[in-house]
Amino acid sequence: MTLVLVLLCEWEARPTPAEVAIPGFTSADTQARRPIQREHRDTLLPGDCAQVLPDTLVPALLAQPEGSMFSRTVVGVPSPSVGMVEQLTCVYSRGADRAVPTLELRLQAYTDPNAAMGHFQINTAAEKDGSIRVTDLSIGTAPSVIVDEQTQSVLLVLDNRSSLTIRLGHGVVPDVTLRPVLIDLAQRVLSVLPQPTPAASNRAPSRIAYR
Repeated sequence: MTLVLVLLCEWEARPTPAEVAIPGFTSADTQARRPIQREHRDTLLPGDCAQVLPDTLVPALLAQPEGSMFSRTVVGVPSPSVGMVEQLTCVYSRGADRAVPTLELRLQAYTDPNAAMGHFQINTAAEKDGSIRVTDLSIGTAPSVIVDEQTQSVLLVLDNRSSLTIRLGHGVVPDVTLRPVLIDLAQRVLSVLPQPTPAASNRAPSRIAYR
């Protein structure tokens, strides 16, 4: 009888599965779900990548360790002769591989929607050359194209008088989540692009339509 009581006490003292801590993201995971708030500025595009996607937010969006991503801001030279008035490139790299971009965002603003459309068509045609797969879709009312290449996937988005190009290397996120991640990144960046003119239809980023 004594032996049975000892074994019973030991069994009851063992922690239940509910007591085992499950690793996960910290508060950055919650922050990743918050929409980026548009701030007033005198330029069409943000002047720094911290205003587009902060370093502290990107790891959670790409399922990377917290604090592992570093960004570099490149302010491009405008080309008024072809209608491009502003350009901003954000390059995000993992700590040990800063020379190899993990994620790249290129934002461009144009004089008017026609100029933006012309360059979007040129850039899309160039990306499609030699690609593995091309998928046309729309993010809200923004025409978009996902181009799968050998080592990366590229999402191109046209939004009124602005365009966005996102490059994400293969292997950063699981293949099954690659497209949802690209679309989520685009939705976040679209919120900091210039607002459409009143005559333009309202954009609804949550709606994704494939063609």
